Amino acid sequence: MNKMLYLLLLLIIISCTNHSVDPEEIQSYSNDSLLSDSLKAILYSDAQNMEFEIMQKNETIYNTMPWLDEDNVQKHYNDFITIYSIISKIDTNFIKYSRAMHFSDSKYLTESLVAVDTNKIWVKNWLNGKQESGIKKIDNVIKQFNLKVVEIEMFFSDLYTFELLSPIPMNLNVPINLLEQTNEFNYTSINSAYSFIPNPVLVDAGKTRTYLFSYGWGDCPSGCIHMHTWQIKVNDDKVLQVLESGEPIE
Repeated sequence: MNKMLYLLLLLIIISCTNHSVDPEEIQSYSNDSLLSDSLKAILYSDAQNMEFEIMQKNETIYNTMPWLDEDNVQKHYNDFITIYSIISKIDTNFIKYSRAMHFSDSKYLTESLVAVDTNKIWVKNWLNGKQESGIKKIDNVIKQFNLKVVEIEMFFSDLYTFELLSPIPMNLNVPINLLEQTNEFNYTSINSAYSFIPNPVLVDAGKTRTYLFSYGWGDCPSGCIHMHTWQIKVNDDKVLQVLESGEPIE
């Protein structure tokens, strides 16, 4: 199935036509007053998710840096504001289908799961609603990253399961790895309920950034059979180029 989908997507890419927006059609400035507060909140969440995905590509950063780089998050956010406020005036399809081009789930930035053997004596503290386990190495991690311990329904009869919640988006891989090193847990994991719907991608970073926005349809839980893309080049508060390609969506 994967090979067939790959071949189908390859044929789509080969057969699609590119559409480049005339630079004269593109405004030279952005205006966030054109966007609703709810959309701006979604775009900021997209910026946080994008920064996390970039962190994942660097093993050292992913394993050692718990906090998102807020400067980078702000840069992504400012670029998204520029893109959405400008493109909305020249490409109605982009805005119409943009609701399907956001990161659909941010739980992996705030939620993690751990499972503890029911025979562990210290787990009674968490079961009784205490945030301290009585195990110094565990409690140090919980306090350092300000995690909240919440019991959830047992999935297995011999394990207690807990959510560890962060009040702010962060790279939970760092505290989860520290907890795993205590050898007190049977299972540790970030809540990684990823969606197969395409998300915005930073294709090229630097003074001029290029973002790829993809709209997919047709069996997207398996990878999307059909695809339409917008590749948008941004510099400060200007959109420099829009390359649109893929199958027609209307």
